[in-house]
Amino acid sequence: FFAFFGANAGGQLALVQRMLAVPSALVASSFGDVLHARAGTAAATQGASLMDMVGPAQRRLVIVAAFVYLPIILLAPSLFAPVFGNAWLDAGVYAAVLAPMVAAWTVASPLTRIFLVRNRLRVKLTFDVLNMVVPIGALAVMRPLGPLASLAAYSVGGCLVAVGVVVMARRLSTGAFA
Repeated sequence: FFAFFGANAGGQLALVQRMLAVPSALVASSFGDVLHARAGTAAATQGASLMDMVGPAQRRLVIVAAFVYLPIILLAPSLFAPVFGNAWLDAGVYAAVLAPMVAAWTVASPLTRIFLVRNRLRVKLTFDVLNMVVPIGALAVMRPLGPLASLAAYSVGGCLVAVGVVVMARRLSTGAFA
């Protein structure tokens, strides 16, 4: 981003990424650790279906992500300038654009533990690679349209990969491909 759009845009994005990552990392790692432990035990003792565990976990994650990131989507564009100064106005817009992707990954990331429980490491690796390539590729393709369009494409790309993770984790939790 720095190379494409300069130090100002890169600095704005750096602030936003750090602010958005903190709640996501806390929620995702906490939920992921609990899910991994419980799913591992359940898979070993109860048989094939983990959906009774994954479905409720996903619903809780969606609620937490919405609680944290919906206000950012709605309020960040109008709050960044008063809080950080007028020079940070773009950062508020960047936060609103990137928050859906961070929310999606707040839900998806803990569910990747199902890939580990089901011993589907190649599936996890595939999604990890897709999560690097798709958003960054989208950003690069949209570069000529400017930083905001590039970030929007990056966010959409990340959301699409996160949705793929959720769908695959749910399928694996039902015993599909087990």
